[in-house]
Amino acid sequence: MDALGFDYSRLFADISKNANIVAGDAAAMAQALNSAPTTLSLVAKECKAMAMTARQFDLLQGQDSDWGWRPSEFISATDKLGRTISGELSRLADLVGRLARPTTLGTAGDLVIVWNEASLKKHVESLQASRSSLEFLLECVP
Repeated sequence: MDALGFDYSRLFADISKNANIVAGDAAAMAQALNSAPTTLSLVAKECKAMAMTARQFDLLQGQDSDWGWRPSEFISATDKLGRTISGELSRLADLVGRLARPTTLGTAGDLVIVWNEASLKKHVESLQASRSSLEFLLECVP
């Protein structure tokens, strides 16, 4: 936690954990289908990349818990970015999770797909942009 009370370790550890969960769910769903949709594979790939980037940020912060050089703008940008990433992961988790949940149309165990590829791609693009921003912030660390 820094002087302003921001807990980088917890935020980015949660992002890494959640990104791994979404990546696993998307990969499992892609493998479960006869022809693994490219979009679900893209979701899994991007979430794994986000998990690795968030883990790097978390490990870096853990190495030096007193980042006294950080200006408030850096802290604010990191906080906003972390919240954006968490939101995108939550929306992706919901979209991917709905692919396998039974609905009133089927019974438990049935696979009902309501495909919304445009939404998945939009969230993946947002996650890619956020990951690029997080990688830039990692490069700013002396």
